[in-house]
Amino acid sequence: MRRHRWLKLIAGLVTLLAVVQPALAQGPIPYPGPGMGPNPGMSGAPGFGPGWTANYQFDPNAMFQAGRGGSPYPPSFQAWPSVSPYMAPGAGSPYASTGGTQLANTTGLWEYSQLQAPGQSANYRFRMTYLKAKTETYRDRFGHPLAPEYKQQILPQLLGAQTGGGGGGGGQQQQQGLATIIQDPLVDFNLFNPVSGDNIEKPEPQGVMLSLERLNSSGTGWQLWGMHTIDDDTELNARNNVHPSRGQQPGLVVRAVQDPLILASTDPVGPFDDINQALEANLLNLRGIPLDDGTFDDLGSGIITGGANAVYDLDFRMQAHVEQWGTGIRFLGLPISTKNIQFTPTAGVRYMNVREEFNFFGRDSGLLYASTQGGGGGGGGGGGGGGGMATILPDVKLHPIANGIDDDMDGIVDNAGSDQEGGQGGGGGGGGGGGGGATFTFLNDPNVYPVTSYLNNQVSSHLAGPEVGLNYELAGRGNFRLGGFTQFGLMANHQKLRLDGDNIFVTTRESNLIPADENGSRQNRFSDTVSHTSVSPVFEQQFFIEGPVFQYVPILRRSPIFSKADFRIAYTYTWVGELTRAGDSILWQGNPSRDLFPQIETRRSTWRAETWGFGVSWSF
Repeated sequence: MRRHRWLKLIAGLVTLLAVVQPALAQGPIPYPGPGMGPNPGMSGAPGFGPGWTANYQFDPNAMFQAGRGGSPYPPSFQAWPSVSPYMAPGAGSPYASTGGTQLANTTGLWEYSQLQAPGQSANYRFRMTYLKAKTETYRDRFGHPLAPEYKQQILPQLLGAQTGGGGGGGGQQQQQGLATIIQDPLVDFNLFNPVSGDNIEKPEPQGVMLSLERLNSSGTGWQLWGMHTIDDDTELNARNNVHPSRGQQPGLVVRAVQDPLILASTDPVGPFDDINQALEANLLNLRGIPLDDGTFDDLGSGIITGGANAVYDLDFRMQAHVEQWGTGIRFLGLPISTKNIQFTPTAGVRYMNVREEFNFFGRDSGLLYASTQGGGGGGGGGGGGGGGMATILPDVKLHPIANGIDDDMDGIVDNAGSDQEGGQGGGGGGGGGGGGGATFTFLNDPNVYPVTSYLNNQVSSHLAGPEVGLNYELAGRGNFRLGGFTQFGLMANHQKLRLDGDNIFVTTRESNLIPADENGSRQNRFSDTVSHTSVSPVFEQQFFIEGPVFQYVPILRRSPIFSKADFRIAYTYTWVGELTRAGDSILWQGNPSRDLFPQIETRRSTWRAETWGFGVSWSF
């Protein structure tokens, strides 16, 4: 008998289709149809459900009221469509908005698994965020608050300067002219002015934050996070504020200071006609630091005299370093939903470590310089007296009001040693005065100068404590989430401060220094350490928007990493109260010969940070 092989193929396909056809435990009502139909209600025979009458007659409506007020059975015994071990949440499911459980056979074992409703967050969400912050800079003036600025310090000497002879000197007129400008409250110009906090740019730390979040089907859960940001390049360099043509040959200043023969020479030096012209081009009007030098005198009625400035004409820099670490865990309470917004209370603990460091570096030549322009004149038939400045003015380093112009056409912009570039002295009566330029005087030890000063102050603040807050998220935004949170905390704040430095003194007075011993040890170094504990309040506010942006980017939407990821933009404002700041916690005093060195002076203030975050999150 001949057998047709195609019969085997047809039989196999029919068998395969029969095997893969889904077997439904329950089907749509009414019967007939796939799945379980209604009880036929056999008279006098027991059946299932609570609805049997006294004579054991079946009530077909009773089973469908199970768990709905008409039955003592628990909800897990409810009839279709309330319970089905094979039915996942979806359209028509009573768990469409809350999720539920599903019974499934896995490797021979029947297990229950938690299901999530459509559009609801998955159990876990991991987020990686790039942070770009801007923190608050220092507030106060760097220097002792009672000490005068340099212009006020030298004002009495300018008013009493005696130059020239006979009928008067133009040099004297120039010194007194500068004194008049200094006394004019409407004229503000730099002459070794001190630096204030707002002169330093706000630090802009950058870093990363990692977070892991778990959400239950009820909306409760927890969030674990950690972050780190750092900025180590915020600097004020006073040389950046002078004309770029100046200060290009600082080595010539060093040679002039360390070799008296060079300072007295009139020979050409490098590209300059003589050493004086080289100094005019390379001594800079930078900045100063007002100090308590041990000369304060209280005259009563709030009048205090004394104090002097450390001024620097070769280099002056201040730096601010900020680093922040943080971690914490927040527990999410049961959400409270309204028509347009969902609120979730939170509580947790937080740890923060804010590290600040303030650095100062300065160099000064030790030279004194002022204008020699001038000359004398006689009256009537008398002969004119001549000459430049005959008296050295202690502490005085003169610079003109900078205008960035080479007024006297000598190839140097804003020459050092004169109060008005290109000004000429005038004679009186019967004679004319002659001009001169600038005079440079060095009366110090060439083994000490040029002198280098530095100071470093570090503060490490460890904050830890509880926090409470509220998360909120707008509803009805499709696949995009828009919301934020508000957090309040009260932290125990343990702070450690360490100060060290060298050669903080009035730089025009070498006598303020302690001479080096025979071993060459640095007698003017100093250090100080302080630690204390206080309480600091913390407030943090964030707003964010998050959604599947990568799905709309042609290349990234095909990436297995980004195709199902969400992109998040967030703005966070952090405020910490009663925090010790590195730059504000320094007692600026300096006169080593009187045992006066800078010390830590703890001053607490607020610390603020504004942070933008750009993150990617994955749900699983």
